[in-house]
Amino acid sequence: MTESVFDTLVRLIVEGAPNLNKLVAEYLSNEKYWNPSSPLDTKGKCDGVATRMQDWLESRGIKSKIVQATGFVPPLGEDAHPDWLGFAGKDQRFLGHVVVRIGNKVIDLTSSQFGKMYEKPYVMTIGDFKKRWKKIKTSDRLWSK
Repeated sequence: MTESVFDTLVRLIVEGAPNLNKLVAEYLSNEKYWNPSSPLDTKGKCDGVATRMQDWLESRGIKSKIVQATGFVPPLGEDAHPDWLGFAGKDQRFLGHVVVRIGNKVIDLTSSQFGKMYEKPYVMTIGDFKKRWKKIKTSDRLWSK
């Protein structure tokens, strides 16, 4: 019996998401969806990247949600995008971010804008993601189709 894409993804998430990382790698290898010249080029593009990833997942029959976050908690890396370094240690509450959520996992492809130390993992639990942000809000889509 063949397993549906959705059932496969649910199984992979339950198993700790090692293959969710493979799914992310497949997405990243497709230049139509991902082609930054440097990880720091992701500054301010998290909403578009998350929306495109959600569309890509949807085209494969995989349901996902969008998570909007505000108030970056940990310190910014010294190599964070220069526009964000002005917030370092004082007004990080104004920093925001958008990621994709599947079940209890978050896929964050643009976290390197806050410093290389946040570049990996691309896939983390929603609990670990919440530790980085003061407020999060989950919705079906960022923008309506």
